[in-house]
Amino acid sequence: MFNLKSAFLFLLFISSSALAINVGKVTTIIPADADSTAKEIKNEADSVRIVSVRAQRISSPMDEGIVINPEKVDELLLTPTRMVMPAGTSNIVKFYYHGNADNKERYYRITFTDEGVSEEVDSGSPKNGTGMTRAVVSTILVVQPRDKKIDFVYVAGKITNKGNTSFRVNATGTCLKPNPESPTTPCTKNFYLMPDTSRAIEDINVTDNHFHLGIWDLKQFIPVK
Repeated sequence: MFNLKSAFLFLLFISSSALAINVGKVTTIIPADADSTAKEIKNEADSVRIVSVRAQRISSPMDEGIVINPEKVDELLLTPTRMVMPAGTSNIVKFYYHGNADNKERYYRITFTDEGVSEEVDSGSPKNGTGMTRAVVSTILVVQPRDKKIDFVYVAGKITNKGNTSFRVNATGTCLKPNPESPTTPCTKNFYLMPDTSRAIEDINVTDNHFHLGIWDLKQFIPVK
């Protein structure tokens, strides 16, 4: 959903199995008419992995976002918080929102800590843990406002989100700088736009008759131009 530093992959120990856990999409959304969602986690390695999960409220999913205190202690609950995953298995992490039902969109950093289990530890031998790997993967959870409002303005090649929830923008049309090897291939832009932000449609001729613009709110498509 968002191109952010907060959605990062940090390897504490580089190894062939450090990328064992597949956490799926960078962004997970709890819709306005729901109070829960789920995310599938897969162990694609050939060894046992121990995965722990935690959530932190953040001010924004963009680069400038910082960790902030939740408004309620039980604002966002998740289960399980720790999983032992044999090779080739998957598990479901569930998220439950119990926060305020208002017109505000909320963002959470979901951090998955993936630790490998060495042969010594796996066999029950209390040795030094040789061969252990550890990786930290962060994704974003967006909770749409309970009182959601979709509103936007498009003027002269720039679209502004005047509502209170993020949406995905899809633009396609004639390229301003066509590819010499494929000059008739149209250009396409896809990006997410947060509330109270604007963005220009770049690299596409927005005055051309072939220009089309629309937004996606989850699975609902809304034509703009």
